[in-house]
Amino acid sequence: MSKEIKVALLGIVAVVALVLGFNFLKGSNLLSSDRTFYATYDNVDGLTVGNPVILNGIKVGQVKEMHLIPEKNNRVRVAVELQKGVTVGDSTVASLSGSLLGSKTITLFLGRNSKVYDGGEELRSYTVASITD
Repeated sequence: MSKEIKVALLGIVAVVALVLGFNFLKGSNLLSSDRTFYATYDNVDGLTVGNPVILNGIKVGQVKEMHLIPEKNNRVRVAVELQKGVTVGDSTVASLSGSLLGSKTITLFLGRNSKVYDGGEELRSYTVASITD
């Protein structure tokens, strides 16, 4: 192979490694088999992409993205990415809460599910009132 082809291949590999590394540092893994669920809140002040999703005190996922929904009185739809082994269903509640320092987390509360979700479904949402409220 000529030197130009070797340099081009090295450049392509470097760009791919840069993209994968950047996404890994942001907290998302392109090669993961995690599932995405959704919850809708009135106000997500302080919640950012990458914040943890907690179940029984253990991080089981993270906030993947947030979108404003103008047709639903400007509510915010939050996409949460959960690890593959976490079982959620129709009785699961995604509670948005904050700490005294201002960081926000989504805590999952599991109940007795009559239907188990596979991914893409809307979870019931709840917002804990903070001290300032």
